[in-house]
Amino acid sequence: MILYWLFDEYIINKKYMNKILFVLALSVLALSCKSNKVDSQQNDAGKKLILSHGGGFTGNYNTYQLLENGQLLKSTKTQGVMAKQKSLPQDITDQIFSNYETLGLADMKVQTYGNLLYSVTMQAGENKNKVSWEKGDKGSETLQLFFRNVMNQIKMNNDKDFKPKESKIKAKF
Repeated sequence: MILYWLFDEYIINKKYMNKILFVLALSVLALSCKSNKVDSQQNDAGKKLILSHGGGFTGNYNTYQLLENGQLLKSTKTQGVMAKQKSLPQDITDQIFSNYETLGLADMKVQTYGNLLYSVTMQAGENKNKVSWEKGDKGSETLQLFFRNVMNQIKMNNDKDFKPKESKIKAKF
């Protein structure tokens, strides 16, 4: 009210007052909004394991990025923004990265295109190795097992009531 009186009496006439107050309110609102984007420097540090699954009728994909320090980020195609999730413990993160190497996923060059896709990507700086498959593809048992184990760890870490299902995959190593 005092602001309105000051503007009215000393600075501007009444016909511009509502416009100025609207612009001031909009400016304050815009400045108070917080960005949901994740700091890009966190994404560039070290290796990151990217797990993605989706497609089908909706075309929606869920993507998880696991950084070497255990930080976990999630995005969906509809949201498009990487949102921080509860970080995985460092020992589990180290085991996941070790399993990736031990299972030989770094040497696989599988690229399948289809309706419902799963993919695992290891990125270290500019180097990137991506493998993708459809559920039930022959020869993808190791990939399916790795993917399911990592997703179970993510879900158990973020949802205390989650109980992993027994895998029907008969993987041979």
